Amino acid sequence: MSYYKQIDGVKYDRGLLEKAEEYLKSGGVISFAEAKDLWEDAQDGKGVTECERRTLEYVLQNQKWSDKGKKLMEQLLEGEEPDDLIAKQKATKHLKKAEDDQKEKDAAEKAAAKEASDKKQKADEAAGSHSKANDALKKAKAEEEAAEKALQEKKKAHEAAKKKVAEEEGKAKKAKEEHNAANESHKKAKAEKEASDKHAAEKKTAHESVDKKEPPAKKAKTETTAPVKSYYKVIDGKKYDRELLDLAEKDTESAGVISYAEAQELWECAQDGKGVTQIERDTLEYTMKNFKYTDKAAEYMKKQLAA
Repeated sequence: MSYYKQIDGVKYDRGLLEKAEEYLKSGGVISFAEAKDLWEDAQDGKGVTECERRTLEYVLQNQKWSDKGKKLMEQLLEGEEPDDLIAKQKATKHLKKAEDDQKEKDAAEKAAAKEASDKKQKADEAAGSHSKANDALKKAKAEEEAAEKALQEKKKAHEAAKKKVAEEEGKAKKAKEEHNAANESHKKAKAEKEASDKHAAEKKTAHESVDKKEPPAKKAKTETTAPVKSYYKVIDGKKYDRELLDLAEKDTESAGVISYAEAQELWECAQDGKGVTQIERDTLEYTMKNFKYTDKAAEYMKKQLAA
């Protein structure tokens, strides 16, 4: 087996690579001691060769190290000696221990000073305990008064909210009653229209029957009856739906405007049969221009016409 191992066209030291892999298998990372061992292994012969240095750099970049192991290898590759590094670490430990000892001493002195200060403070507190008791009593009384005031304000807010809810319920009830009344009005208008249409159909049938039985020369002069109202109403030469116009006029007679509920009723009325015809749509657009709607009702109708 060759002394070298080639990776991506680059030669590396096979022994160092295999040794690093063994460390990873045993501990999962390359430790401080294992990093030192790898360096010593690379120093066999006449020191660390270029290939061995390149191999250690490859392992440093591509394998998992402990923090101390990685730092040691980086320092060794930069030219520092292992013994110097260990000496530095020992010196650092001694310095840290000295600093810790000094901190403990400072903490003990600080604790003693604090204890003396606490004792003095307790003595001062005992001397002024009567004054503090009076202050505490005043504070408690003030808090009690503030709590009572807050309670009264909360009661007022609750009563105001209760009143508002009652008002809203009254408005909702009134709106519902108006909507129901509008529905009844719509049903009545629709029934009247159906009765009118039925009457017109019966009259037409009767006329056709008379025409068949009597020859034109002997037709008797019949009494003139009042004409049935047309389903359409012509305004400025354009046909509109009479029922929708009548309903819009009736809605504005009471309050002067068409409400949201009445706008809904107008749209439902237009939807009879097979949906909204072009004449019914033109009629609703006409009412938008020539009748007054509430803001909510206008917004609703615009949305329906745009759909």
